[in-house]
Amino acid sequence: MKRNKVRHSILSSMLVIALLSACQNRIIYHTHHPIPTNGWNKEDTLLFSIPITQDTATLLYLTVETRNTHNYPYANLFLAINEDTIECILANKKGEWTGKGISSLYQNQFPYKKAIQVAHPDTLVLNIRHIMSDSLLQGIQNVGIRLER
Repeated sequence: MKRNKVRHSILSSMLVIALLSACQNRIIYHTHHPIPTNGWNKEDTLLFSIPITQDTATLLYLTVETRNTHNYPYANLFLAINEDTIECILANKKGEWTGKGISSLYQNQFPYKKAIQVAHPDTLVLNIRHIMSDSLLQGIQNVGIRLER
């Protein structure tokens, strides 16, 4: 009986490790760019240069990540990604922040609306800038991207 419990425990641990490893292998690139403490200038573009080192015919999925403080004055954030636009909803209709937060910092993840395909090893370049009406946007601390298979 005790031997079966030990065997079951070892097998369960190996399964968890295998599943976690498989999830990590899906991530190709994951990073954040900090925003200056005085604010994000409308003319400042965040540049993400992503080396794609493998031949891949598979689709790649992009997630945009934001970190905002309670000082952010809006419920949403419009971003231009290369020639496309994404709306990031940061607060619900009641004004409550939607992201996971500790103290006054909230992190959100927004799936990009279309998959990306890179046919051969290359460098994928993403330019991200805010397209809000403020010339100096306050309350955004970081913008990041995660690219997965």
